[in-house]
Amino acid sequence: MSPANQAELLFSFSRAHAWAEARGMGHDEALGWAWAEEWRARTPVVVRECLLAGMPGSRSLVRMGVGGLTCDGEPPADLSGAELSEAHATIALWMPRTTGVRFAEAIRDRFTPEEREAMDEPSFGWGGGWGGHAILGYEEPLRDGIVALVARLEAAEEAARSAGADPTELDWRRGTLHVARAIGDFIGAHADLAEALAAEATDPDDARHFAEIAGTCRRVSRSRARDMREAVQLLWMLHVLDETDSPGRIDQYLYPFLAAEPGETDCQRATSAMPVLDALWGRFVACRSWNVCLGGQTADGRDAANTLSFAFLDLQAKHRREAPNLSVRLFAGSDPALRRRCTEVIALGAGMPALYNDDTLVPALTDLGIPLEHARNYAMNGCMQVDIQGMSHMGLEDGELNLAKCLELALHQGRSPVTGSQVGPKTAPLPEITSLEQLKEQLRLQIEHATRLFTRRANIFQEVIAASAPHLYRSLFLADCISRGRDMKRGGTLYNHGQFLTEGVANTADALAAIRMLVFEERSLKLAGLVEALDRDWAGDEPLLQRIRTCAPRFGNDLPEVDALAAEVLGWYFNCLNTLTTWRGGRYSGGLCTFTRAPGYGKHLAAGADGRRAGETVADSCGAAPGRDRVGPTALLRSAARLPQRLATSGFCLNLKLSPSALQPEDAGSIDRATGLFAGYFGLGGQQLQVNVVDADALRAAQADPQAHAGLIVRVGGFSARFVALDRDLQDAIIARTEHGL
Repeated sequence: MSPANQAELLFSFSRAHAWAEARGMGHDEALGWAWAEEWRARTPVVVRECLLAGMPGSRSLVRMGVGGLTCDGEPPADLSGAELSEAHATIALWMPRTTGVRFAEAIRDRFTPEEREAMDEPSFGWGGGWGGHAILGYEEPLRDGIVALVARLEAAEEAARSAGADPTELDWRRGTLHVARAIGDFIGAHADLAEALAAEATDPDDARHFAEIAGTCRRVSRSRARDMREAVQLLWMLHVLDETDSPGRIDQYLYPFLAAEPGETDCQRATSAMPVLDALWGRFVACRSWNVCLGGQTADGRDAANTLSFAFLDLQAKHRREAPNLSVRLFAGSDPALRRRCTEVIALGAGMPALYNDDTLVPALTDLGIPLEHARNYAMNGCMQVDIQGMSHMGLEDGELNLAKCLELALHQGRSPVTGSQVGPKTAPLPEITSLEQLKEQLRLQIEHATRLFTRRANIFQEVIAASAPHLYRSLFLADCISRGRDMKRGGTLYNHGQFLTEGVANTADALAAIRMLVFEERSLKLAGLVEALDRDWAGDEPLLQRIRTCAPRFGNDLPEVDALAAEVLGWYFNCLNTLTTWRGGRYSGGLCTFTRAPGYGKHLAAGADGRRAGETVADSCGAAPGRDRVGPTALLRSAARLPQRLATSGFCLNLKLSPSALQPEDAGSIDRATGLFAGYFGLGGQQLQVNVVDADALRAAQADPQAHAGLIVRVGGFSARFVALDRDLQDAIIARTEHGL
């Protein structure tokens, strides 16, 4: 947005204060009006290099993002005149205080000083503070058009007013109407610009290009999409207005428009549609769009993969970029050709697609009470969080807990050896712990206490953000917000469950296994003596540290006795979550994806009985701690499959690192072996798999000479990124992952 447009918009918001007061405009309507004005003030983008119009624009000075409603403390330097500053101050008074301020005040008022100190403990966990991703229901606006949406909203508002609905509901309905009406205006502005560019063009090809864009934008601003180009253009515009979040099951809702393309077969029609699909993928890459989901099942359980599923895999193979985040759903009835094509694309590098197993995830969702036909419509958004497309707002994500920290607390009567704070409940002193079962009971108490503490915090945030920052736009495309007259942040969607993640599963299991071996089986040292060694960060105890590192059994090596410890600990956490409810009106459940946080969590932990020194990273997925899986990929996958993966509904990531010599795109044998390995893991109940095909030497070379390896892409923790753009700790953690052959 230009400074002139920003200045005009700033004054518009300022004038809106008096305008809203004079008309009795409530919070939501004022917010919707401001949101609509921001869109109308954006500068449209139409270029000769792309078939699609539109790009994300800078937000206004009053920002309505997924993180909540904020108002900048100071206007930009080019808007610092006295009148503009005064207008900005007016906005700050008119708009609600920021979500973050309200959240901080609520924490201060509703938690004791001791609870607040516990929640501030480094590397422990968190709850709330993040508004979440979303996957909009794109099918209906593509099929019916934006005008039909506006008409539906107008009818619903009239019916609610006639029925004497609550004023807060009417306020929300008026706010969503402002937003919906602005969608067509936003698209129409691109049509206006394209028409002007066509008129100015001297090259006939340019004139034709801009005229086609103008015609496409004009039609979709006023009516439904008729063909693939119109569907993709409308999808892209709606996606831009959602800050380019997650498109979801794109091969499903675009497939009906394939029939409008010329050609006798699906493959011929897909070839005809490829230019506009390629343009869309290029926009996804340029704007760092999040999760695109392919394959899976239809509502009645048939294979949903189609020609577009393969077309989008081909686009990933062509571009080989870190975005968008590509996921493919597989199940027992999936086309073997789809499985093989996924492996071929994985072999090219970039860590995509990530693979998901319907045979585990769909039952996990039905266990939450989601009907089977809706559970089969799940998709990933953001990195790997699970949502029901167009039907839910399930946190994504609400919080996280570090299980390795909980064990640290269990060994210190709930007191942190890092900060000295009493973080957890005061449990039994070490001399009273005479068996592994007693220690596990202390750990369970710490886990459940922390889980309840952080979910309380998350619920407060849900309440605060619902009041201060409803998401009027997303609510337009999520069932049943319009029929209920309730925002998606306020429990308006069909499914309002919550999702909490976890860290440090393998580290916790490895530590318990080492304690069992040394303290309770061999009895070669006392538990108190081991904890003293940990508190000294192994100073003077190097032989003990090396014995643990070389002799203690490790998770990730197909050792049922160690895997059972990991499963038991994770089960306590997930089952505790399942007993707790969200403020939005659903149930909590768990997942595991560390994103980029594993090194940071480890940095603020004391030394661990798993053989970690203080500050070393924790495990970055549901697999082994870095470098501790020593038997091979099959053993790693068998260990991971023993975890209670059906209890996880927020994605349960497993990072697998394969040597480039083991998986080569041109080697049919290696493709077959890897495809079989992946299918075997899913057959055992594994939920998710993301694969890096890269060797440690290449990664170290990139560290030494980043400029020469700027294009090297790796899978991190639920997403891919350029390796040289990651911080050094995260790079080292990825290098430390065991590199497997086949």
